[in-house]
Amino acid sequence: MIEVDCNVRSVGLAEDEIRIDAEDALGAVEGLEVRRMFSGWGFYRRGLLFAAAWDGEFRFRTRQDGRWKYEIADRELLGRPDDLVSVARAILARLEAEPAAGRPRKRSNAARRGQRHLPDYSARMEPYPGVFVSSLSATAWEPDPEVGGEMHVLCGGLGAESGLSRFTEATEPVRWTLPGRETLLVLEGAARIEIDDGPVLELTVGDIASLPAGARTTWYLTTPFREFWVITEGRPVECADQDL
Repeated sequence: MIEVDCNVRSVGLAEDEIRIDAEDALGAVEGLEVRRMFSGWGFYRRGLLFAAAWDGEFRFRTRQDGRWKYEIADRELLGRPDDLVSVARAILARLEAEPAAGRPRKRSNAARRGQRHLPDYSARMEPYPGVFVSSLSATAWEPDPEVGGEMHVLCGGLGAESGLSRFTEATEPVRWTLPGRETLLVLEGAARIEIDDGPVLELTVGDIASLPAGARTTWYLTTPFREFWVITEGRPVECADQDL
């Protein structure tokens, strides 16, 4: 069984310390922006994700054999700003040459006129500040470092995280403690969700559920599985009871 326990926190002390050190060391990177991720921090330049602080390490984002990887960087680099900036710029140069890297960009005139298919559509597209657009047929996916499978993140760091998750092969049950209220819609496959000291949910295609922050759950997936999810921060809201 895979166990992922985020408790109700979103970021650990180690990730906070790494963020502070890395943000200071990367000060010479033009357009640097640091955003919250599920249990860590993402490092962007002009909207392009190139590094992350999570699971107690600073990692650079790379693409190998057609898949995204987060390679652990030498911790000593954080104490050598010039070297860290040089490595970051080299990573950014490679990512900028990668169509699937995920740089937000403005829509073309054809897209603004209603063209629905966007070639080389990326994991994040921000046609206007605060407005994010994607598609159920998205092709840009990244490994999910917390629960396995792959994710296509629509937006994050704005008081809510949202996106798609998919598992293409059978997995072990996943233990997942929700860091915020999670609302999900099953798009493919099925999920049996056992909530500690609570009910068991049997969800299939078209079912919608909303689980409270801090809920300890075990997920049994029927693959291929795909869902759309939203995780919100702050105080949970009351939702109407609905029969599934």
